[in-house]
Amino acid sequence: MPRNLHIYKHTHTMAAILTVSLLIGACSNMPVDPENSSQFKIATGSTVTLHEPVTIPADTTTVYIQKGVIKTYFKIKYYHPHCALEIKARKDDDLIIQPGEFTIYRSYFNEVMGSQDSGFLPSGKFLYTGGGMAIMQMQRVMYLRSAEQPDVFRLTCTQWALSTDYSHLKIAEVRQALGALMSLQLAAGDSI
Repeated sequence: MPRNLHIYKHTHTMAAILTVSLLIGACSNMPVDPENSSQFKIATGSTVTLHEPVTIPADTTTVYIQKGVIKTYFKIKYYHPHCALEIKARKDDDLIIQPGEFTIYRSYFNEVMGSQDSGFLPSGKFLYTGGGMAIMQMQRVMYLRSAEQPDVFRLTCTQWALSTDYSHLKIAEVRQALGALMSLQLAAGDSI
């Protein structure tokens, strides 16, 4: 092989390797859009603001929110984003959560897997082998704290999905579920 042809091929190979490396490096440094990333982690210190009173009925601990409307569990459209606002313990009387700000002191993703036959079970990273259609609950769990309203405990936003096409809720989908009833303010330090 002529020496010039060998140098020519080597130069093109090196140029291709350099181009691919630059593209990969550029993608890894691109800013993450928190509103549309399903892997964006909500940082400690982020807040949730309740804009109007919410009543937790006596002998329950949870109300469900979808598109900013309080609903019973059985009125939720499960395959659409929705959230559960929880208090720490059941009360004998209704508990009214007043408008105010709640600080998120812990946040994580959770996955719960089940089927039409068995209901939902924590899945972890194990392969589900139950009968029927496999269904996932993709959850964003946020633990809340407020000195003024210490009974308020947790906000869990979720949607159901078939196990073949699931992803965690994006921040934009959490905001959609909360509607005008609540708002989420992300703290500095949020990341992917």
